[in-house]
Amino acid sequence: MTQGTKAFHLYFQLTSHKLNGKNYLELLQSVKLAIDGRDKLSHLIEEVKQPQVDDPKMSKWRSENSMIIVWLINSMEAFVAKPFLFLPTVKDVWDAVKDTYLDLENAS
Repeated sequence: MTQGTKAFHLYFQLTSHKLNGKNYLELLQSVKLAIDGRDKLSHLIEEVKQPQVDDPKMSKWRSENSMIIVWLINSMEAFVAKPFLFLPTVKDVWDAVKDTYLDLENAS
């Protein structure tokens, strides 16, 4: 793997661990730390409001939203990620994953 390829993978991957349906709490902490380290935690813990289409901030919001969704999806096994691929915001993905896997882990 070249240096550029390594940097590309590091950019799109938050952690070497992946959500497999049984490790939600561990992955939750790893992902929160990694996203906080990139100064984007506010997208997870409070919904960063989508600006109006004509707002100059819209482009930045859309770019950050997409980037963080990619990070989250890449932190999941493919079979886990599939139902969350088409959710529109980071907060939607984060909450849906929590709703799906927190109760399952607490039940075991």
